[in-house]
Order: sequence, then C-alpha cells, then structure tokens
Amino acid sequence: MNRCRALGLALCVAVVATAPTGAFQDEKKEKKKEKPQLPAFTDPAQAGPDFAVQGEYEGDSAGKKLGCQVIADGDGKFTAVFLPGGLPSNTTDGKTRIKTSGSTSEGGVKLEGEGWTAEISSSKITGKTKEGEAFTLTRTERKSPTLGAPPPPGATVLFDGKDPSQWKGGKLIENDLLANGVTSNQ
Repeated sequence: MNRCRALGLALCVAVVATAPTGAFQDEKKEKKKEKPQLPAFTDPAQAGPDFAVQGEYEGDSAGKKLGCQVIADGDGKFTAVFLPGGLPSNTTDGKTRIKTSGSTSEGGVKLEGEGWTAEISSSKITGKTKEGEAFTLTRTERKSPTLGAPPPPGATVLFDGKDPSQWKGGKLIENDLLANGVTSNQ
C-alpha cells in the first residue's frame, strides 16, 4: 500500500514537472509588460500642472476642522478625499472620508461626489458640503518634526544620501538619489 502511494506521488510529481510552465511564465511576463512605466520627477517644475494641484489642504467648515487629500490620477483627472476633523495625525475624527472625483476645466479643477462640490484654484479649495456648508481650504505642506534630525543611537542607517553600501546593487544617480530596483542587505 505504501509502495503504491509512493509510486502515485512520483507520477503526480512527474506530471506537474512536465507541464508546459513556459506558457504561464510568458503570460506573467506579458501582464508585467502591460503596466505603463510612469515618469519620475526630481524637480517639481518639470512634473506638470497636475503636480501643482496634488497635495494636502486644510481649513474649516462651519467652525470644524476639515482636511482634503488631492491625488492626481493623470491627464487632468483627480481624486480628492475630504476628511472631516482634519488631516491624518491632526484629526479629531479619523474615520469619515468623503471621496470625490474631478478634472481640470477652465480656471481650475472641479470636484464632485457624495453631494459635495468644490473647485481647486490658486492653491485653495472652495466648495460646499452635502449640507450646503461652505468651506475654504488652503494647500499645506506638512513636515515631520524629525526631518533632518540625526538617527537615534544604535539605528541602522540604510541610506543617508551618500553611501549606497547598505543596498545590493546600490548606486547613486542624479543629485545623490539611490537608484531603483535595489534590495537592502538587511
């Protein structure tokens, strides 16, 4: 009985081993090729008009904090998520999210969704909630309080802008950036 099971397992392994895996591998490669390679920019001025709109905005509506995260989807299209209570880590709510979508039109970007309407122009979002409450949000750039601080004692520094030795195949490219496609030695 054990001999038959062993023989059956061997036959099963032989069948799997001889299956035409090349076809599956080719299919996987084609799917990977279908993903468009998106450009990367190190200079905001070269990133295009969508980049100037994308970002975080904050202000208030009816005396309550309101935040918004605007994501550029490309080709003048945007997703904006309004966050009653404020931006993440500054919020008093943290759960409610109102998702809107929009596109570039004359004079700015128009957003609409879940009863909310808004327009982005000159680094400001003005609009109305579904209850009709008006709001104005201003673009902000939050910075970590630890930005530029030295690493804590005992920390492993993976990349300091100068030394790529903590990365397999690590090399520096334009303006001391670490080339992509590398894996940490850790």
